[in-house]
Amino acid sequence: ATDKNNLSILKADGISELGAKTSPGQFVSEMTNLTPNTLYYVTGYVTSNGSTAYHPNSLAFKTLEGKAPVMSTGVATGITHNAANISNVITDFIGTKVLEHGHVWGTSPTVDLTNCGNNKTAKGAVEESDDYPFSSTVQGLVANTQYYFKAYATNEFGSSYSTVADFTTAPAPAPVIAIQSVDIEE
Repeated sequence: ATDKNNLSILKADGISELGAKTSPGQFVSEMTNLTPNTLYYVTGYVTSNGSTAYHPNSLAFKTLEGKAPVMSTGVATGITHNAANISNVITDFIGTKVLEHGHVWGTSPTVDLTNCGNNKTAKGAVEESDDYPFSSTVQGLVANTQYYFKAYATNEFGSSYSTVADFTTAPAPAPVIAIQSVDIEE
């Protein structure tokens, strides 16, 4: 429970029922789906013959603050007038699986998942590992335009972004003009 005064079966946030026990001893219960950075109280109880008795002392603990993954600043390569390859590295998974990762890009340095529209790649989940490099090819860009991009990674605690990086697309190639010769008869 998150309230020390509500340590009863009827008022608990969660209950762990371990089944029948026929001899004295310890019991262990795993608590899951706890909220990060939250103070919890836990106590033991026994139910026998329709009556419930609670341990007189409760244990207080605070869950750790959740953090999102950490990423390197990105690099853009292979820049043309309408495409580029952007790369980053997840450098710290913070002890949890990444549920989704990818890149966002646009013409504003404040680009993120909430304002990127369709300018996003979604690369899926990644198990925790050492440095994890990834890249995205972005296409359909406008020639001679400055673009900003960030990598993002989402875990159970939320999304985080790399530092914003930028590149400028190349000028559009000159149009090819074909001239056809025509014979003029007088």
